[in-house]
Amino acid sequence: MALIDGPTTAVPLQAIPFKRLRLTKYKVKIPQFTFTHVVRKALVAADIETKYKETAAAKKIMAKENRKTMNDLNRFKLYKAKKAINNLVRREVARLRYQAKKKAAK
Repeated sequence: MALIDGPTTAVPLQAIPFKRLRLTKYKVKIPQFTFTHVVRKALVAADIETKYKETAAAKKIMAKENRKTMNDLNRFKLYKAKKAINNLVRREVARLRYQAKKKAAK
């Protein structure tokens, strides 16, 4: 079990199993058995929250939450945009294959 505290994210001091945690490369030096206000000061000084928001894991979580809040029209727009992009990619790949095949035949 790990003792966690998230004073800047409204996570109360609690024990959580290690298998439920996602560890990052960011580390803050704080004394063992310290108070919440000390943890808050260390996190703000190290600017951990903004560093975490730039990670791929945080972006993935945010994208998942954005997909949850989409309405039907936005999902349809996203579907059409992805379809258009994939169509362009497919055409370009086909063109490059054709050119490579043409060069190989020479």
